[in-house]
Order: sequence, then structure tokens, then C-alpha cells
Amino acid sequence: MPRVRLSDRPYTFEEACKIGIGRFTLEYIPAWYATSARRRGEVEKYFAPQFKSDREWYDNTVFRGEPGHYGGDRNYHSINFTFPLGTYLDKPYQLPGAKRERIRLIDTPKKGRVRL
Repeated sequence: MPRVRLSDRPYTFEEACKIGIGRFTLEYIPAWYATSARRRGEVEKYFAPQFKSDREWYDNTVFRGEPGHYGGDRNYHSINFTFPLGTYLDKPYQLPGAKRERIRLIDTPKKGRVRL
């Protein structure tokens, strides 16, 4: 029996969160966030979350097949960013209650310094 969607959107909220691995919200930190947003001539800054929640991201994202989608290979693109903490931060954003990951670097003969 086929699933019935509650809306005409191509993805449910749950499906969108599974494919939306590039979203940056106060609830989800993407893999690309591991690097800082250094800007020429300024002190080191970090990107801030683009939306308050995953739901807000979903409501402000256009998916393939919806009017306004850019087309091409991307399944989605976001619009109307709210930046609840501003656009840049002085320290990397962490999920509330998360323990800070310790990064350990070691020297290797062939590759130089690598992250463990």
C-alpha cells in the first residue's frame, strides 16, 4: 500500500532531514562545518547556524520538483536564511550539551601531520 503524504511536497520532513546533510541548524551540524570561515584581514571567524531548527530549514527549502528549484544535480536549496545567532561566530558552534571533540595530530613519515 503506498504511503499517503500530508502535503504536496516531494519529501516529508523526515525524508528531507535524511537527504539534507548540508543543512546547518541549531539542531544539526553538517560535516562541512569542520573548517573555519577565515576572511582576509580579519580574525578567525566561524559560520553560524543558518536556521533555528530543522523544521525551519525544511519550511525554507525548495526541493527538486517544486516551483523555484534551480534545477541541476542538487536535490534542494535553502532560501530565507534566518541566522538566529548572527552570520559569524568567534568560536565554533556546538550542539547544546555536546562534549567537545579532542583533535589529536600525529606525525607520520609519508603523510606528515594527520588527524587521528
